[in-house]
Amino acid sequence: MGPAEDPGTWFLVSGSLASLLLCGVGCPGPSPVGPTEDTGTTTEPSTSTTAESTSSESTSAEPSTTGDASCGDGDLDPGEQCDGAQLDGQDCTTLGFDGGELACDEDCSFDASSCTTARCGDGVIEGSESCEGSDLGGQSCASQGYDGGALSCGPTCSYDTSACFDCMVGNVLDFSSPLDVAGWVVTDLAGTGAGWGLYDEAPLNQVAGSMPVPFPNAPVYGTDSNRVPPYPGAQTETSQVVTSPVEIPLQVTFLSWNVDEGSVPFDTKRIDITVDGGASWFSLVDCELAATQPFCAFIGDGRAADDWDYIVLDTSMWAGMIGQLRFSYDTLDGCCNFERGWFIDDLSFCTM
Repeated sequence: MGPAEDPGTWFLVSGSLASLLLCGVGCPGPSPVGPTEDTGTTTEPSTSTTAESTSSESTSAEPSTTGDASCGDGDLDPGEQCDGAQLDGQDCTTLGFDGGELACDEDCSFDASSCTTARCGDGVIEGSESCEGSDLGGQSCASQGYDGGALSCGPTCSYDTSACFDCMVGNVLDFSSPLDVAGWVVTDLAGTGAGWGLYDEAPLNQVAGSMPVPFPNAPVYGTDSNRVPPYPGAQTETSQVVTSPVEIPLQVTFLSWNVDEGSVPFDTKRIDITVDGGASWFSLVDCELAATQPFCAFIGDGRAADDWDYIVLDTSMWAGMIGQLRFSYDTLDGCCNFERGWFIDDLSFCTM
């Protein structure tokens, strides 16, 4: 008979085997050893990768603060609107203003503090404004494509052409060609010289520092009054000019500019009309009798070259007849030092 089996030992062995058979692979086993430490190895590369990513991001941001780009070096770099005098081709108007001076701020952004926006009514033509009050910028109905009329400035500082017109019959003399005055007859009544003719500017006078006044609508027609070449020579003038025969409309209009004493007692002016070849004349304007027109007024030196008066003469009594106009000028003296003369433009004989 062999050795006796220990019941306790058998129970332990049998119990362990039974547990193993019952659990199978689903029960937790003992803590792994050896190669199972790979879990730690997997974690470390992940941490390392994160660190590398952070390092890479930091490096990519460095050029914006420590690279070659530098505000104030006079060169346009990425992110800069301007740098010193370098404005990238921009100015106040490209930024939506009407004028002014664009500058560059210390942080290389635009400084538009000196840019301006036009304000209609301030008396200064700026930006998109065509005119300001009586300042028409040297323009007229003729320059706007009409035959005649009175150009004005509207409430939005744009041209008002409502009083401009086109001729159905007749024409407007803008004196752009000597042919406009072909056939006009000038007479020197005092034998001291007659200044009637075409002019590009009002002559200089005897005021200290005087300069000629160039007309923006030149050439114009008129007389230099007390002036005589070489300017600023002085003279006494008594003269007149008679236009060529033309069909008389309901009204005759023209632009007028004068710098003189106006009328009584000096620099008197007349406009007469004839419809019988000069046998008889009828007065339209006589500044010596009544100052009924702007050119009868005293106007001193300093008048703007584009400040022209619009003159309307009622000729309805002779409408449809062939007639002529006569412009007369009499200084009555050889003084004074400020006169520049009397000039007209856009003389209209047209029927609207």
